[in-house]
Amino acid sequence: MLDKGLIPFSRPSRHRRIRLTDLLEYERASRSRRDSSIRQMIAVGDDSALYDLPEPSPKEAAQAIAEVRRSQINATISIS
Repeated sequence: MLDKGLIPFSRPSRHRRIRLTDLLEYERASRSRRDSSIRQMIAVGDDSALYDLPEPSPKEAAQAIAEVRRSQINATISIS
């Protein structure tokens, strides 16, 4: 990040020096970009109706749980 010029620094000797304010500003900008990307992804999902999946009925949920348990039991038995 330093070599790419994303965070300013100085080199008074062999070691690089970074000001705390520059580092905190980079962190703030990075967080802002990340939050913006997440908001955009959520908006795309909402527009595509990805979150509007129907909820299973209690009977369907119970059947799905029973199926998962059966497969776990079968996997345990076949390992033994």
